[in-house]
Amino acid sequence: MTAGGGLRKGSFQSWGRNNWTMRCLHLNHQNATTLIAEAIVDRDHMKMLASCFLLVGVASPALADLTARYAKPGTSFAMTVEIASNGNMRGDAGQPGVSFITRDGHGYFLKSTSTGTDVMRVEDMGEVMSEQMAKLDPQFRAEMQQHAPVIKLVEKGTMTINGRTGTAYFMQAENGSLSPAPWAVISKDPALAPLGSAMVHQFEMSMATMSATMGTAPFANMLAVLKTGAPISFAGADLQSVEVNPIPASHFELPGKPESLDRVRQLMSPTPPNQ
Repeated sequence: MTAGGGLRKGSFQSWGRNNWTMRCLHLNHQNATTLIAEAIVDRDHMKMLASCFLLVGVASPALADLTARYAKPGTSFAMTVEIASNGNMRGDAGQPGVSFITRDGHGYFLKSTSTGTDVMRVEDMGEVMSEQMAKLDPQFRAEMQQHAPVIKLVEKGTMTINGRTGTAYFMQAENGSLSPAPWAVISKDPALAPLGSAMVHQFEMSMATMSATMGTAPFANMLAVLKTGAPISFAGADLQSVEVNPIPASHFELPGKPESLDRVRQLMSPTPPNQ
């Protein structure tokens, strides 16, 4: 580290390029849980990062209100996604007190606190990320983007998840080996089209937000896979059920006024890389 908090030339390599550890930007651990640029890029950690990407974004219009429930077998992780016929969306992030809402073309990240709920615009989060990146040592910034691994997914057969069948996509390492389990299983069932469309638009918005950190190339293949249908399994979470029933409009209302940009800067204050 330099006196001003920047990273000296070669710092990226000193963190270990085999795991591509990045700890330069992170939402405050006590105030939010979305990863900004802290990833140890092996299969398990990239799955977790990809899950975060699918949690904030913007939905697309659906034909009817739809509720999808995901869960990760063998764990307590569960996520519910509600999609309104007008394109609004609400979901939880698989952790108590953390959720997201998309409405009128804008995404919001919600985090419950002891005094209420922090509501942050996704656009503001992206702006803060860009500001934080601009403060980093230029050499380190260039190395981080240069060495960002391109995630490659390989189609291999089909898999049935809770009665639904889809195409299985495995993550491929540089040596050609495939992940033990698929990163995604994609269904082309027309009934799940609203879910698939919403996930695609979410991922696109998240990629745009993350572009200042590592560009969009590392996740382009993931986006291409998501565009082929609806994920009945992704990042280890399996689709458990789908309901097509009216969802109260109140589910998509914000619990409070979005935080100012300055407040978002405070909530997303970076943690030093060695912490």
